[in-house]
Amino acid sequence: MADKQNEFGCTLFIDTQDEVPDIVTELTNIQGSAYMIKGQNKVKPSTNEVIDGQFNKYNLWMLKIELREWPDGYLNSAIELMLDLLDREKDKVLSVLKRFPKNHLLCFGYFYEVNPYFVFNKELVKRLNEYNIDIEFDLYCLNE
Repeated sequence: MADKQNEFGCTLFIDTQDEVPDIVTELTNIQGSAYMIKGQNKVKPSTNEVIDGQFNKYNLWMLKIELREWPDGYLNSAIELMLDLLDREKDKVLSVLKRFPKNHLLCFGYFYEVNPYFVFNKELVKRLNEYNIDIEFDLYCLNE
């Protein structure tokens, strides 16, 4: 048994092309967690310190399910929470995803057990398919 609990989270990224990212909030009534504006200075995520000479290349709207422990869940627990948020304004979100097709869901997990795994049940796959979102995984096995 691992001493630490597995931690999972995910972030939905929507590239709003030449429009300001806040357009997604306006169209969906879902408040984004973060925005990136094309041409503005890049900042270090952990400190918000400006990185001299580096500029954002995209207009991005982001909705985050922050990293947290899921003692009785799998990676899909964070994804299900994201889908619950999107489902509240499903028709509006689907319209936005069609308007801005460059989007993806980045799922991240920190596993503290010897044999990490996650399970996508049929219901989760069906829900993800409705949104037609690309999905990426950033997984870390941190057992000792």
